Amino acid sequence: MSSLLIQEEQLQVGDVDVPVLALVGDLDVHTAPALRKALYPAVTQATAKGTPVVVDLQGLRFMDSTGLGVIVGAGRGGGADAAQVHLVSAQPRVLRLLQITGVVEALPVHPDRASLHAHLKG
Repeated sequence: MSSLLIQEEQLQVGDVDVPVLALVGDLDVHTAPALRKALYPAVTQATAKGTPVVVDLQGLRFMDSTGLGVIVGAGRGGGADAAQVHLVSAQPRVLRLLQITGVVEALPVHPDRASLHAHLKG
């Protein structure tokens, strides 16, 4: 049975706290509902605050299309005014999946938190 740990964190960017969901384990058909339950409210709250949301994929061992669908749905589902979802991952396996599926064209993907932080600081 697969397992997924979702660690809810904050990234300080200037005087703004940006929500981060750091994923550890397997993101698949069995664990995707847990991510949806955490991610969709985070996007709603971030939208109200005018901040982005970060999903850190660096701790994933595996991700299938169901998990990918949750992330893309959160990133595109709220319309033009919704919080932007940023992804962090330097894992070649995960990056390849994001490239093949075109997610890199739809959502910002950063190789690590340092580059994400630099991007958000502008």
